[in-house]
Amino acid sequence: RKRKREREYQQTDKGKQPAATMEATCMQLSIEGERLLRAHDYEGAIEFFEAGLRVGTDDHEVLSAVFNQLGNACFYVGKFDKALEYHKKDLEIAEKMNDKQGMAKAFGNLGNTFKSLKNYTNAIRCCEAHLELTRDLKDRLGEGRACYNLGNVYHALGKEKLGKREPAVQAEGKAQILSAIEYYKTSLDITAEMKDVAGEGRAVGNLGNAYTAIGEFSEAIKYHERRLKIANDSSDLPAKARACGNLGNAYSALGEFSEATRFYQQSLAVAKESGNVAGQGQAYYCLGTTYSMQKNHVKAVEYHEQHLEIATKLNDKQGQLRAWYNLRNAYHAMGDTPKTVHYHKLIQQAQPNQSQRPANIQVQQAAQNAAISSSSGSLDAAGKKKKKGVFKKVPKKAGVVEAFSVSDSEDDDDVVRVRNGTAAPEAEKKKGNLATDWLNEKPKNSATSSPASVRRSTDDGLSRTSSVSTHASSQPPPPRSRAVEEEGESTLPNMDFFEMLANAQHSRLDDQRSPMPQTSGGGGGGG
Repeated sequence: RKRKREREYQQTDKGKQPAATMEATCMQLSIEGERLLRAHDYEGAIEFFEAGLRVGTDDHEVLSAVFNQLGNACFYVGKFDKALEYHKKDLEIAEKMNDKQGMAKAFGNLGNTFKSLKNYTNAIRCCEAHLELTRDLKDRLGEGRACYNLGNVYHALGKEKLGKREPAVQAEGKAQILSAIEYYKTSLDITAEMKDVAGEGRAVGNLGNAYTAIGEFSEAIKYHERRLKIANDSSDLPAKARACGNLGNAYSALGEFSEATRFYQQSLAVAKESGNVAGQGQAYYCLGTTYSMQKNHVKAVEYHEQHLEIATKLNDKQGQLRAWYNLRNAYHAMGDTPKTVHYHKLIQQAQPNQSQRPANIQVQQAAQNAAISSSSGSLDAAGKKKKKGVFKKVPKKAGVVEAFSVSDSEDDDDVVRVRNGTAAPEAEKKKGNLATDWLNEKPKNSATSSPASVRRSTDDGLSRTSSVSTHASSQPPPPRSRAVEEEGESTLPNMDFFEMLANAQHSRLDDQRSPMPQTSGGGGGGG
């Protein structure tokens, strides 16, 4: 199949152009791979990039770009082990050329890939190396991206630990969320200084999410309101819908249901305007849950039925199960036994061996803890008394399912994902230990960056992390290749590397990563 595509390409006008050199032939195939990548034909892009490698070239700059984009394409389709391999090769080439800018981007991409694999230790090490290199280069834009990426890693790790039951582990999780907040704030300082509105939006959105994760809802509201303003100013409908949903979640957690309802309605309106059916379903779910908390079960049923209709339309089995639980609870509260029994049977049929709670529907632990303490009259960070809200833990009763929380939605923009592709489910389950030995063989950092040091002057510079050795080990290479934001990576300059090479074959490649393909859903740029 690959050979067939290559032959078809050779029959096109571009393919028929004589290749004066080996590099030119590799370049032609790579340019076609780049075109397919931008058209979101990731498998096709992989075929052409690999074809270019088979043709071969001695130009290290061309090889670096091809390995980078191959890593990106593999990441988009969830082939994280292959992405690691190609990004490792990109890093090795950058080291051979003593290209610190290329090394910085490669480390950033590796960090983002490790994060996606939930290998947080290696993700942090790579992101710290990225940060130190950007400081050495006095690259403020790159530094902001590196801080943002580090914030994303600590944010993800913290949220994972907050979901555990052990108090000591939860305490570690909160500490890591606080570290994420410091990195996000540094990134925010830099994006504001550089007039990077998109980056500022991502930073404030993730700050709101981070404060929500540790139960500081009033502080979260401040940042989500700022995110909403940026989205409105830039007419970014997806970001606006997310900001409204996040504001609704925070107000629900505080028990301010009228405000929560107002923002959920806004989120619903924006989702309808943009044609986002899944977003509409989420908004209906949030509205139904909010009315249930106010014991307005008639209104709750109305929205939960609309949520169920959309979940059924989208063949969202988990959404259907969630809707059945909520409808069963609402009808039970209304004393409607036949409908309560109807939905109870649907739940039993879907989960014959499960207890009352649907799989994977869990109350967000941090918010739950905050709400539990709030029921005894505690104050939030702003000194405002918390009320029982959507996040409260409802005691289990016979035949009654506890209320489900509204989890803080993760913004594809704010929680900047460097890749726009959807990772394969099996890839998400991998532990990301592919390059652990390889990294461990490298010289360790003499001084790793802490959030506090990052908040200080960016010119006092961390001691540079020793780069990963080119001939490290035979272990498969490291993860993904985006140097900037991922789940929170930051975007790269809008420079198409292959177009630049076509115009100047051997010019300096400081911006050798082409921007990630853009989709209507938004997203971060590529490293």
